[in-house]
Amino acid sequence: GLLYAREGKPREAAAELRTTLAYCPEDCRAHRYLGELYGMQLNDREKAVLHLEVFLELCPADRMSEDVRALLNKLTW
Repeated sequence: GLLYAREGKPREAAAELRTTLAYCPEDCRAHRYLGELYGMQLNDREKAVLHLEVFLELCPADRMSEDVRALLNKLTW
């Protein structure tokens, strides 16, 4: 998924990350990356918020938690 994202292919990246979550539904990174993709590139605020909230629920102390909270605030206010 990240390779597609780096190549500027957000839809393909999201598809790969959704596949990751089908096998590993508690993968924090996949939720974070999906939240970022949906929020910043695919313009789907609802899906972005969902994945970012799941990330914070699963990994509240992750080093990226503050950045995720900031993006979540931006998307919800």
